Amino acid sequence: YCDYPIIKSIEKYNKKEKFIYDLSVEGENFFAGNAPLLIHNTFISTANAIVICGAKPVFVDIKDNLLIDEDLIEKSITKKTKAIIPVHLFGKICNMDKIMEIAKKHNLKVVEDSAQCIKPGIIQGDIACFSFYRTKNFSCFEGGAVTTNDSNLLKRMRLYSDQGQESKHHHTVIGYNYRMSDLNAVMINHQIKYHFIGGDSELGRFGTKDGHYPIPVYEQPIYKKLGITGNCPNTERICKDIKK
Repeated sequence: YCDYPIIKSIEKYNKKEKFIYDLSVEGENFFAGNAPLLIHNTFISTANAIVICGAKPVFVDIKDNLLIDEDLIEKSITKKTKAIIPVHLFGKICNMDKIMEIAKKHNLKVVEDSAQCIKPGIIQGDIACFSFYRTKNFSCFEGGAVTTNDSNLLKRMRLYSDQGQESKHHHTVIGYNYRMSDLNAVMINHQIKYHFIGGDSELGRFGTKDGHYPIPVYEQPIYKKLGITGNCPNTERICKDIKK
């Protein structure tokens, strides 16, 4: 569906941050010790993944469409930067062509937060993380998935998702139970068969729900305690508008 191999769901509520943490400590080293770039107006789990890995998130301001301002990315890159985390929001996709161009130029990894954007064949980064929470495009109420075009990384992720079991009764790494239940998988597979037409007008009937973020990540109590800040005036302005 995504034009990439897909591994089974990470079923626990801390799915994205915990899974990426496991990749880091087991040697993939996407985040550990560096300063990945992301936006403030996202769900806190995106930033939590970085902090759990022992790294410090660096926040880049957004455009009026609520997506990362790709023109500000290069200005935020330092010697510590090893990854960019584009956050696709509200069904809108970041300017991935420009982001991948920057990543290639500076030899950076790209981990896409695709929790709010699912569409065939759009993934360009090294990894993409999807959410199947109840407010997302596809939902089985809880869970998620990870995709990649890196066969070695795919193998490692599959190992971690099933207690490090490479073959029956043979465990080659310390893994976890991130298996998706068959019932949840059936729910997702059924939804993938369908195309959604006229979605904007249909969704308008339901009003606003909880898919927006009125508080920038750095204003959360725990991030204030950690001393993690940012200078993102456009983000702050838009978040204030959301609160109204």
